[in-house]
Amino acid sequence: MKDLTVSEQISRIRREFPDSSALSFNSKLMSYAEFEQRAFRFAAYLGQLGVGPGHTVAICLERSFDWIVAALGIMRAGAAYVPLDIAWPDSRIRFSIEDSRAAFVLARRERLDRLYIEDRGIDPCRDAEAIAAANGFASRPIDPESLAYVIYTSGSTGHAKGVEITHANLSHLVRWHRDAFRVTSQDRISHLAGLGFDATAWEIWPNLCAGATICLADDDLRPSPKLMQEWLIRERITISFVPTVHAAPMMNLKWPARTDLRLLLTGGDVLHQGPAAQLPFDVVNNYGPSECILCAEARIRGFAAHWPPDYRRASLLAERTG
Repeated sequence: MKDLTVSEQISRIRREFPDSSALSFNSKLMSYAEFEQRAFRFAAYLGQLGVGPGHTVAICLERSFDWIVAALGIMRAGAAYVPLDIAWPDSRIRFSIEDSRAAFVLARRERLDRLYIEDRGIDPCRDAEAIAAANGFASRPIDPESLAYVIYTSGSTGHAKGVEITHANLSHLVRWHRDAFRVTSQDRISHLAGLGFDATAWEIWPNLCAGATICLADDDLRPSPKLMQEWLIRERITISFVPTVHAAPMMNLKWPARTDLRLLLTGGDVLHQGPAAQLPFDVVNNYGPSECILCAEARIRGFAAHWPPDYRRASLLAERTG
C-alpha cells in the first residue's frame, strides 16, 4: 500500500481531531483545523503568484507558527520548501537561495531588504491580508517522487550542498518514526533543533502526522541544557530531540524520579557517553547525514526490545557494525 503524503496525512488528522492542538508556543495554541486552513490559504496565495510543481520557496524566519504553516502550504502548492537558518551569515543564506533557485523567499521585511531580494520576497506581516484573503485553492495529487524540501548540508567538507528530499522519502521517514517510537495524538513533542538542521523535519512532520502537539521552544533556552531540561519538564514533553552537544550534559543532570518525558532522541555528533542507569526515560542515539534522510544508524539502550522486529534487527545490526 502506498504511503500517504505528509499533506494527506495531516488532512486525515484534521478530520479526526479538528480541535486538538497542533502547535503550542508559550500560552498560544493552534488547532489542527486552523493549522490546515492557514496552510491552504498560503498555498492558494502561492498559486496566485504562479508557484507550483517544480518550484522551490525558501523559508528564512524565526521559529514560529508561521514557519510551520508556510512549509506545509508550500508542499500543498506542489512546490518544495528550502529551510534557511536566520542565524546563518547573509552570504550563506544568499548562496542557498540562489543555488536552490528559489522562486520566492519568505522572510521579515528587514531581512529581505538586507538580502536585496525584495522583488521575490514574501513578508508574513506585510502580506498577511493578501494571504488571509487567498482562496480558490484546488488541491492536486502530489507526485511521490516530486520534491518535498531541499536541505543544505553544513558545508564542513567544502561548499554546502542541497539535498533533495522527495515526498516518498519523507513519507517513509514518517512511517518509520511513528512505528518505532509509538507516537500518538497524546504525545507532546519538542521543537528546538536549529531551523537549517535536518532534524527540524524529523521533529515536525512524523509527529503532526500522528496528531501530536508540537511545542516550540524559545531560542533563549537552547544554549543551556539546564534551561532545556526545565522547559521539557514544565511543558510535559513526552518525546524530545536534543542535539548531541546539549544531550550529553543533559543526561548528567539530576532528573525527577517521574517525568512525562519517555524518549530523548539525539544526533548530530559523536555521543561519547551512554545514559546513566537512573534516567527516567530512554535515550536513542540516531545518526545519519542529510543525504540519508536523517537516520542511518540507531544505537539504543533500554529501548530496542520494544521496537517492532524489523526495526529491532536493524538497530542491533547497527550496534554490531557501528
